[in-house]
Amino acid sequence: MTTISYKRDIRLRLIASLLLLLLTKIFLGLGIAERLAATGPAPLTNEQVVSQPIR
Repeated sequence: MTTISYKRDIRLRLIASLLLLLLTKIFLGLGIAERLAATGPAPLTNEQVVSQPIR
């Protein structure tokens, strides 16, 4: 009986940690999106810089 409750406890902890990780990722994503919207246009990526002609 103790092993079943022990396994259940591990499963609940795993689910809780995954939910916490997901929530933090969502909040971080929202923060990054707000920051990008506040700064205006996004900086150029490497591909955009390379594709521009040299002046």
